[in-house]
Amino acid sequence: SNSASMIVLKEGKTLASYRPSGRGHVQSVTKICTSLAAGLLLREGKLKSIDAKLGELAPDFAQDPKGVVTLRQLLSHSSGVQDGKDAAGRNLPDFRNAKDFLGYARRMQMQEPPGTKYRYNNVGILLAAYALEQVAGEPLELYLRRNLFEVLGIRKVDWYRDRTRRIPFFFGMQLSGEDLAKIGQLMLGEGRWEGRELLSADWVRTST
Repeated sequence: SNSASMIVLKEGKTLASYRPSGRGHVQSVTKICTSLAAGLLLREGKLKSIDAKLGELAPDFAQDPKGVVTLRQLLSHSSGVQDGKDAAGRNLPDFRNAKDFLGYARRMQMQEPPGTKYRYNNVGILLAAYALEQVAGEPLELYLRRNLFEVLGIRKVDWYRDRTRRIPFFFGMQLSGEDLAKIGQLMLGEGRWEGRELLSADWVRTST
């Protein structure tokens, strides 16, 4: 099926693999980066709670109706924010081809009260990543590289960027199979990697 890579691990040992170093676009698996960043920032103490509101974490959203949505709701696809999809759940052409994804997200309205309904939502993840970037105080990809990828020995991560050079974080990451498996192993280890705690076990349970 034209897979870029496949790898099977059990208890940290490779049982089978096909081009484990092969690199592929992991599509919406990219979304895990927002959850991982939240867990890292919580453990570091920079993020106090995932129940903080978007308008608190990103003050430029304080007067926006979306500002009342919490980070927890954004991460769990229950924000109530309108997404760039049609009635059948397909991405609209103007969203799919947006030159400025964050600008697009700013124009989205509230579709329903936050926390009332689950709707798979790309815009919500984009807003979560933007809020976490304000908490980190630097581009989120740089924070992740230093605090996660380099620790796991992941040396090459490629990202899709829009015309503003911003990474949308709801898709666009490219990794090898073996590197993606390291993130899986981190989660199976309840946030520990080679004896070092990167994420709290509580966060791993909450986020999964």
